[in-house]
Amino acid sequence: MKEDDYVTYKEIIEYRCSHLHSSISWWPRFFYHFTDINNAMGIIDQGWIYGRNDAKKNHLMQSDNASQSVISVTSNFVKDYGRLYFRPLTPTQYHNEGYKPEHIRKSEINACCPVPIFFCLDAETILNIEGVEFVECGLAGQYHNQLQHGINEFSKLNYSKIYHTGYFDPYAEGDITQYRHSEVIRSGGIPIERALRKVFCRSPAEKQTLIYLIEKTVPLKLSNYIQRIDYNPQLALFNNNGIFIKTVETTTDGLKFNFNETSLRYGREKSKGQDLLMTIHLYWINDRLGIFDHEMASTVVDYSKQIGVRLDFGKKQSNCVLVEARFDDHLMYMNYINLTEQELL
Repeated sequence: MKEDDYVTYKEIIEYRCSHLHSSISWWPRFFYHFTDINNAMGIIDQGWIYGRNDAKKNHLMQSDNASQSVISVTSNFVKDYGRLYFRPLTPTQYHNEGYKPEHIRKSEINACCPVPIFFCLDAETILNIEGVEFVECGLAGQYHNQLQHGINEFSKLNYSKIYHTGYFDPYAEGDITQYRHSEVIRSGGIPIERALRKVFCRSPAEKQTLIYLIEKTVPLKLSNYIQRIDYNPQLALFNNNGIFIKTVETTTDGLKFNFNETSLRYGREKSKGQDLLMTIHLYWINDRLGIFDHEMASTVVDYSKQIGVRLDFGKKQSNCVLVEARFDDHLMYMNYINLTEQELL
């Protein structure tokens, strides 16, 4: 098919899908927004992905996961755009994703997205929204790339570089990094409710946390989202950088928090052995779903080696407990646990 033969965005998208490896052949059907779980609440409530300026002005940015060194050299007009990436696994995501102890963050670009969430939006629907533009190589930092729009320009993008995966020679193909930052943008923000297809989480524990937060902060949205929230480790979406809680299990005497594998933890060679403080809150629930008691426990975690934490109850005070876990005061898990059925709600 020649470029002049394209009639619709859908035809271009399907053609690009057919030319990618089967493991990522679905990527072009969506655009992607990567953010922290706390910021996701504002997006779900509003039904929009706003630019940085509007999100801060309207108090929708609860967690600033961007690197200040990058933001400081990004033109202010860029912060008025709602922004989506063409793909997951961007260089920005690699540095931002997951919780890293402060001393490790500060030795790099100091970006932190403790619990990442991916909004996956139908590409054809987004491209047909009035005012939507796209830009190869992205708008962050000191780069000033040309804004484009329309089917003809969309067909000419360098998709082989945008969707490139794996190693590349930085001397021969140094621009690959920037092409992986290619974006879809819209001044004033992007409405998402018609285009939203999935919200992906990185672990079962983080999926439980997202559902809990929606139910508690924006309960009227839960019915629209519950079937769209997913955890699928087979999909190429997350780097699994940093340290996070994969699962929470009940034991005979308490709870077990299982962390991700240590080999993928960004900067683990800089661990000091006592790297972060994990705080666990237990809110005991009575039969009327009210909290009647609160307990707290804390422990220091070795970022480079530790694969989990066990918490033994001094005394089980009821059959239901609300569990909240934090790393250095960053929320990492929150959910009700039914201790009678020995399973997570």
